[in-house]
Amino acid sequence: MPDRGEAGTGSPLGPPGGILRVGIFGAPLDTGNLGVSALGLSTIEGLARFAPRGVECLLFDHGRGNRPLECGVPAQVTRLGCFYSRRFYLRENLRTALALARCGLVGIHPLLRTLRGLDAVLDVSGGDSFTDLYGDWRFRAVTAPKALALVMDLPLVLLPQTYGPFSTAETRRRARELLLGAQRVWARDAHSLSVVRELLGPEFDADRQRDAVDVAFGLPARAPVEGAADSIRKLRRDAGLVLGLNVSGLLFHREQQAQGQYGLAAPYRTLVGALLRTLLAYPAARVLLIPHVVPPCGPEEDDVAACETLRASLPADAADRVAVAPTLSDPREVKWVISHCDWFCGTRMHACIAALSQCVPTLGIAYSDKTAGVFETVSMGDQVADARQLTADGLIERVERSFAGRAEVARALSDAMPRVLARWESQFRTLIAELAP
Repeated sequence: MPDRGEAGTGSPLGPPGGILRVGIFGAPLDTGNLGVSALGLSTIEGLARFAPRGVECLLFDHGRGNRPLECGVPAQVTRLGCFYSRRFYLRENLRTALALARCGLVGIHPLLRTLRGLDAVLDVSGGDSFTDLYGDWRFRAVTAPKALALVMDLPLVLLPQTYGPFSTAETRRRARELLLGAQRVWARDAHSLSVVRELLGPEFDADRQRDAVDVAFGLPARAPVEGAADSIRKLRRDAGLVLGLNVSGLLFHREQQAQGQYGLAAPYRTLVGALLRTLLAYPAARVLLIPHVVPPCGPEEDDVAACETLRASLPADAADRVAVAPTLSDPREVKWVISHCDWFCGTRMHACIAALSQCVPTLGIAYSDKTAGVFETVSMGDQVADARQLTADGLIERVERSFAGRAEVARALSDAMPRVLARWESQFRTLIAELAP
């Protein structure tokens, strides 16, 4: 094991003693994307719940140095800066660390000395970023932690995530190499598993590469501070129906670019505007706009600003029946907010998972294949409206049908969720059994 070193520069790991020590990449808490945060907190939750001798987690993020994290989970958690950067001189630069590890110079770099004390590296790629869809720099940043684990001969586990698409021969080669090197590969939907199977060909191993459920299904809900909680409770008391709506800032703020990039059949603002007007046609309804990507995200990703802009576009009498949920930075608190909805519609994947996992009838608006795949894991594949195929009129028809069938969907989710949560538990028990020191 490495020495502890100075605070902020050496290893945050404690002395040995049978405790499982893992590093978690691809799920930082400092991006403002609450779906990514949900992956990190859910992973810590599962490890803490089922590791018999306890667990120490290094949660790699974009900050500087070592920072203890108290997140209400019985585990020792430390946030540790480790990110891909052009500033090669930074101690936290993953790019520099990988170059040194490839040269066999592990002992001279504090980050590498810390990694050397881990039992395993767990990587979730932000849920959907193990692809070349977002460009070469992002692909290299997402694959670097995986490569570093393999160079250092650390067990690499790819937690449930989406794989692909990989559009070039080089990215397909790199992805295949990393998949083969991983001790275990979990895909969070059948389509992603088929991508893995196709990439690996005859080397595909059904014992090592399996389908799974997204780890965020096991995220607990937690009430926010009283002011925020009281506003939601009041809305719940006063409204005959609370209809939740998550609007994606990614698609809202960069509407033309998003329409071209993702092949939307209609402008996104047109779709969500028509959707909101449809929900307000129900006389007893109050609509709760629920952000799931919040500052410090970039302005072009900000769901809060998108929700406020959408509400401001309404006439005064309609705007009075629409509220924007409090801006919260903990996905467990947003999950609690979503639990107060009678029906939910979301574009952000993990906002939908927060609803589905609480048996809230949910319609997902898809702009990629990942939405249908995840909904199918809970037998809700018919509750997806694909924005790449539907016009505003088509979306309204899907919304009305989903809303009318909400009681039946709630019953089906109640039947399905024990099975989903049992799979979630089994995944962590399997993981811990394979990694136990």
